[in-house]
Amino acid sequence: MLDSSLADHCHLAYFDGSRMVIVADSPAWANRLRFSMDTLLSQLRQYSNKFHALSKIEVTVRPQLHEPPQVEVVERVISVKSAQYIEECAETIEDPALKQALQRLAKRQS
Repeated sequence: MLDSSLADHCHLAYFDGSRMVIVADSPAWANRLRFSMDTLLSQLRQYSNKFHALSKIEVTVRPQLHEPPQVEVVERVISVKSAQYIEECAETIEDPALKQALQRLAKRQS
């Protein structure tokens, strides 16, 4: 009934004989479906008797959920010389939490 490009982005969510709900995966596809609603309704009624009582087609939008792309985690390393400078700096720090953080950072040398 729907052209293939539109059918790829819409699916039937509910039908009770007189009311049909179609879900589109974006507002753009929902609007495109709404523009062809009269044609779709008449085609459905001609297609089968079970759509004869169909009086209302609603269109809602529910975006498809895509898995976020996998991000490669790269461990950061610093040069030996930088690690030595950070270690020297850590020795002069009085705050124990900051001192420990700098020491952990210094251990990330290449």
